[in-house]
Amino acid sequence: MSAYSVDWVRNRDAALYALLGNEYAVALIDLRLDHEDGLALVREAIAAGCRTPLVVLTAYDDPTFDRAAAAAGAATTS
Repeated sequence: MSAYSVDWVRNRDAALYALLGNEYAVALIDLRLDHEDGLALVREAIAAGCRTPLVVLTAYDDPTFDRAAAAAGAATTS
């Protein structure tokens, strides 16, 4: 039995709705959401009051994306 569960949503609107419920311990957000931008979702969710730590996932090995995610409000480590 797992102490964790995972919810997956189909699109940006569903993701934003889920994030604004502030019911999750953490949210994993892909940088590329079909035709959407994961960083735009992070910015919008935070501006709308999301308090859930947001982790942006990417396949890029470029610190530029890390800095952009942090600037958008994604969770960071030190």
